[in-house]
Amino acid sequence: MQAGPQKLSVREKVGYSLGDAAANFVFMTMIFFQLSFYTDTLGITAAAAGSLLLVGRLWDAFFDPMMGIMADRTNTRWGKFRPWVLWTALPWGLIMVLAYTTPNLAMTGKIIYACVTNILLMTLYSANNTPYSAMTGVMTGDVNERTSISSYRFVAALIAQLIVGGFTLPLVAKFGHGQNARGWQVTIGLWAVVCVFLFLVTFLSTRERIQPDPKQKSSARQDFRELFKNGPWIAMFVLTLFHFIYVAMRNGTMIYYFQYYVKKDRLYDLLQNLGLASAGQGPRPAGVWHSLLNTFGLIVDAEKTNVSSVGFSLFNMSSLFVTVIGVLFSTFLAMRFGKKAVSLVGFSLATVFVAMFFLLPADAIRSHLCSGVCPGAGLRPHYTASLGHVCRRGGLRGVEDRTAHDRGDLCHHPVRPQGGLEPGRRHRRLAAVRIRLHGQRGADAGSSAGHPFDDERLSRHIPFHRRRLPAAL
Repeated sequence: MQAGPQKLSVREKVGYSLGDAAANFVFMTMIFFQLSFYTDTLGITAAAAGSLLLVGRLWDAFFDPMMGIMADRTNTRWGKFRPWVLWTALPWGLIMVLAYTTPNLAMTGKIIYACVTNILLMTLYSANNTPYSAMTGVMTGDVNERTSISSYRFVAALIAQLIVGGFTLPLVAKFGHGQNARGWQVTIGLWAVVCVFLFLVTFLSTRERIQPDPKQKSSARQDFRELFKNGPWIAMFVLTLFHFIYVAMRNGTMIYYFQYYVKKDRLYDLLQNLGLASAGQGPRPAGVWHSLLNTFGLIVDAEKTNVSSVGFSLFNMSSLFVTVIGVLFSTFLAMRFGKKAVSLVGFSLATVFVAMFFLLPADAIRSHLCSGVCPGAGLRPHYTASLGHVCRRGGLRGVEDRTAHDRGDLCHHPVRPQGGLEPGRRHRRLAAVRIRLHGQRGADAGSSAGHPFDDERLSRHIPFHRRRLPAAL
């Protein structure tokens, strides 16, 4: 396999990104609807549903690092990580459908069935997504190409989230015709077919080109020992932990919020004003757009049985739209004010909007929508920016990829020595100073002379009060 930088085609980038879209069909369904499915469709108690979800997450916390170790030690003619996408595709689709199927069992049998299928689904998710996420490090050694891959992946994930959050409940109501169990099975079956197809496309359209040095050996004990000595990783672990606690609690309970708290008559008035009511009830005549929305269940029916579903879908899609706006502006704001400052302000504003959302009365529908969708612009973009900031400042070192620094991976810099920056980065900063002082020719001349740039040689050119190099270099 080639070890140098590799330019990837748009076809391969799109193909890879579809794997993350498939993963989000499961992940976002679990975040938005799994708890509600267990209590309102499967018929188990909220306490039992919460307990079995906790069991699944605890198992996932144990299995994830084990899966990383197994994937890192896999060797096939297809590579290390890519085969797992293929091997797990069909089992993923099957277990996904079974996890949202309502069996004709007693209460105890349903709880056991839900617990087993949930654990199997989490296991397959980890067995698929952990190696999939590591593929960016072996597809190319070009850092810019890896950044481009991440951009494609982000867009694909957003599209999947839009589909899941916006169409799942309306399709359940449309396919079920009053029988939620039937509606869930058909809808999740549709999503499962999409997932299997996307995984196959990802496997067929990607290649692993980078191979770690076969002389390098490591043990799981050494991996974990180095991981828990990694300060930036621990900081991001804590941030990620609380971020996903918030995401799971908010999104998992939002469906109950719309079903049991929000005033349905006021919500219907809003949907009617937006033209999302059945033909003849809204202010706009039925047309092609109206018929298209009705095909996906996004039109309130004549009996008004799906008001909560349509309102919840509108809420999710609006929130995602605001998140995209936040992502687009976050880069400009981070360059203007700094990532740390923008992240703190974004998190603070998101906290305020979340508090406002849960303090509003049940009939303040427009205020619910405004305050409910705004946190999307403050949380996700700046959480992602914080992760990228930590990666670029050094210290994040992957357990599964010990040779990533040699391949140029931004997110796998070795820990800085006590003397300051690692030599390569220090020389790059000093080269930038030389360019400012002497122009590009001076920098090239110094490099070609066979001696590295050093602080002593450059210090006489810089006033004493300005000898500390700015962090932006």
